[in-house]
Amino acid sequence: MEKGKGRRIKSETGKRSRQTGKSRLESGKENRDKSIVNNSTVATIDFIISLLRAFVQDCSWEEERVDLNRVDWDQFFRIARYHRLAGVVYHTAKLSPLFPMQRIEKWRPAMIRNNAIYIQKQHRLLQIVAELKAIGVQATPFKGFVLASLLYSEPAVRPTTDFDLYIPKWQAEKTVRCFIEQGYKSPYFEEKIPAAVFKKSYSVELVHPRRKEYIDLHWELTDGYATLPFSADELDKRMIALPFENDVIRCFDDFVTATLIAVHGAKNSWAQLFSLLDLALFFRCFPDFDYSELLQRLHSRGIARMLLVGSALVHQLGLAAPPDAILDGVDQSAKRIAGLIRGGLFASPLSASPHGWKKVALNMGFRERYSTKLSYLWFKALPKKVDIAASSEKRAFLARVRRILGLS
Repeated sequence: MEKGKGRRIKSETGKRSRQTGKSRLESGKENRDKSIVNNSTVATIDFIISLLRAFVQDCSWEEERVDLNRVDWDQFFRIARYHRLAGVVYHTAKLSPLFPMQRIEKWRPAMIRNNAIYIQKQHRLLQIVAELKAIGVQATPFKGFVLASLLYSEPAVRPTTDFDLYIPKWQAEKTVRCFIEQGYKSPYFEEKIPAAVFKKSYSVELVHPRRKEYIDLHWELTDGYATLPFSADELDKRMIALPFENDVIRCFDDFVTATLIAVHGAKNSWAQLFSLLDLALFFRCFPDFDYSELLQRLHSRGIARMLLVGSALVHQLGLAAPPDAILDGVDQSAKRIAGLIRGGLFASPLSASPHGWKKVALNMGFRERYSTKLSYLWFKALPKKVDIAASSEKRAFLARVRRILGLS
C-alpha cells in the first residue's frame, strides 16, 4: 500500500469517528434537553394537581409537596387555561399563605371580572327559565351552572360558557322558535332550522350575535352518546329544588347528576382536569350516596366503565378517595384505560384529548358489551346537524364515513 493512500484512509477514518462522536454528543444533548422538558412538565402538572387536591379537600396548599424550582411557570399558565382551571387555581392560591402569589397576581383583574360575569349569567339563567315557563315550556338547567352551585364552595371558579337546558322533545320546535324571535341564530343554518334536525338530532345550539350568549337546548341529555338508565318519565320525577342566587331552580337529583358527570367526562375522554375535579367534588359532597345502585344501573346499560375509569383517575391522581363500592368495581380494563389517559396527560398536557381513531377506540373501551359498542358505532354513523346542513348528500355521506373510521 502506498504511504499517501494509507494516510488518507486513516484521515477519513478519524474524520468519520469524530463525526460519529459529535452526532452522539448532539443526540445525548437532545435527549438531556427532552428529559429536562419532560421533568419540568411532570413537575408542573404535579403542582397543578396538588392545588386541585387542596381545593377538593378544602385545605391550604402545602409547599413541601412540590419543588417550585422545577415548575415551568409559562407552561403552568398555559395548562391552567387549557384545562379551564384558572379560577380554581387562583382561589386555592389566594387561601394558601405559602403560595408565591406574585407569580399569578396578573390574574387578579380577570378573576374579579369573571366573578361579575358569573353573577350576571346566574341572573340571566333565571330569566331564561322564567321566559320559557311563561310560554308553557318547563326547562331544566344542567351541567355547568348546576354543578357549580351544587359542588363548588365558590361557584364562580368553575368554568361556565353556555346555558345547557333540558326540554321535552315535543316542545323543541316551539322553544327554538321563541329564541329565534329574540334574535338568536343557529351556527349551522342561516335561515330556518330544518324539521329534520328535530327528528334526527338530539339538541340545538343557538347564539345571540350581539350578546355573545350561547344556549344549548337538549331533548336528550347525552346527545345520543350513551343511553341513560332513566326513562323520560323517570327523569321528570327525579327533580330537586336547588338554591340559586337568592332563588331556586329546578334541576336533576344527585343520582342523575352523578350519571351525567360520568357520561360527559367519558365524552371528553376524561382528559380535561375540570371533569375529574367535578367527579372528585361529587365524591366529597355525597359520601352517603348509594353508589352500588348507581353502578348497577350503569352496568345495565353497559356504560359503568365510564364512571370506573374516571374514578380510577381521581384515585391515581390523589384528588379524592372514591367510595369502596366504586373501588371494588374498578377492573383491570378500567385501570388500563385510566393509565393510558394519565400517561397522555403527563406527556402532553396541552393536547391530552385523543383524536381520530384513538378517540373511537377509547370510546369503545368505555363500553362493556358488544351490543353497546355497536350502538356507539351506529350513533357515529347517524346524520348530525353538520350533515343536514351540508350542501350535498355526497359530502354528508363522506363526513359520516370519516367519523366512523375515526378520521374526523
